[in-house]
Amino acid sequence: MSDRGVNVSVALATLLADGRFRSGTSLAASLGISRAAIWKRIAKLADLGLDVETCRSVGYRLREPLDLLDENLIEQYLAEFTPPARLSIEIRRQVDSTNKILLERARNSELTGLSFLLAEQQLDGRGRRGRHWLSPFGRNLYLSALWKTDHGLQGLDGLSLAVGVALASTLKDDFSVPATLKWPNDILVAGRKIGGILLEVEGDLSGPLSVVIGIGLNINMPDALVATIDQPATDMQHHSVGHVSRNRVAAAVVARLSESLDLFDRKGFAAFRDLWVGLDALSGAEVEIITPSGPLSGTARGVDQKGALLVEAAGRISAIVAGDLSLRARS
Repeated sequence: MSDRGVNVSVALATLLADGRFRSGTSLAASLGISRAAIWKRIAKLADLGLDVETCRSVGYRLREPLDLLDENLIEQYLAEFTPPARLSIEIRRQVDSTNKILLERARNSELTGLSFLLAEQQLDGRGRRGRHWLSPFGRNLYLSALWKTDHGLQGLDGLSLAVGVALASTLKDDFSVPATLKWPNDILVAGRKIGGILLEVEGDLSGPLSVVIGIGLNINMPDALVATIDQPATDMQHHSVGHVSRNRVAAAVVARLSESLDLFDRKGFAAFRDLWVGLDALSGAEVEIITPSGPLSGTARGVDQKGALLVEAAGRISAIVAGDLSLRARS
């Protein structure tokens, strides 16, 4: 699909976001294209993860309306939480990767404070180990934060776990979603993945550094798409009573993450360790860690003061640092 095709599809999805019928004539006039082009583009909306209903002589509508992100609404919802200072919030309709954009800005500008970039859809969203993050349009939270710190790389030990605490606490405290944490970067509900974290760093390893914190959080994922994910997954809507506002979720995450980064900058992961242990989904579970040198089995015993995973095997506890490995409960 060409860039123009993507832009027209996104514009069309935005016009249909409220779930009301729109005629082909009115859509064509709004977008400056022909009715025949509208018909062709409607068929392409499935590529965005959208289901369109067509009614002869009436027009088109989304079977399920979209709750699109809105900077003004996010700012209004921020008033419910501790208003963060010195930050900027930007919303894009469609990007390759919010992390990629902020990393580029970190290399080429002198941004100060804390910057957030949110997108309705990512075409090349990434999880750990280069895995693709499924990103249907207008459904979930795709957010990256650019954070400046004077710490060097060693001063960032446990940062991804601290971000996990911020996200899980937001889900539990503000939305009554019983989130837990799976070391090192996964947010779970009832054993199913609801969110993930990806950290990328730019700058001098001894400091100062620019850290891009990427967050993917499932809010209202279509069941058909959940079925295509290669691991058990869920979303906030399935664990909530009533509609979950994406704008309120975004505001809550921005506020909590802002506070958490400030605390981490002052006190490091030690300030989050007890909270992380209380949210640990695999505490006391028999686990298997897959490493490049082979599997390691044992009992999960939480994390140390730097965020390393503690695993007990043969009466000995080993500290496992984050790297090219995965972790799962052993059956």
